[in-house]
Amino acid sequence: MLSGRQLHRVQDRDTQTKLRRSRRVRRGPLTLSCVPDSRLGPARVAFAIGRNVGGAVHRNRVRRRLREVMSELAPRLAGRAWLVGASAEALTTDFELLRGHADAAVRQLEPK
Repeated sequence: MLSGRQLHRVQDRDTQTKLRRSRRVRRGPLTLSCVPDSRLGPARVAFAIGRNVGGAVHRNRVRRRLREVMSELAPRLAGRAWLVGASAEALTTDFELLRGHADAAVRQLEPK
């Protein structure tokens, strides 16, 4: 589990492949995609933080920030698997702004 707010990791290759091929939404430094999850329960989240963000310390800092943002949105994420990517801007973006970008992307990807 990633956080106390019911997020789990995407670990199976099939879901990872589906996420890479799914529709993407970009908001600020974030890129999100999601697919319906055949498993019932909490949302599953994978993070794609590339080396363009910086060294391991910087990438891990961005991953921790994004994990917190996604855990705050957890009730809206359930029933789907998510892939969250970030550019180097995510390292210096204000946390509230980062949360706003994630929220807008999630709203756009939510089923109508």
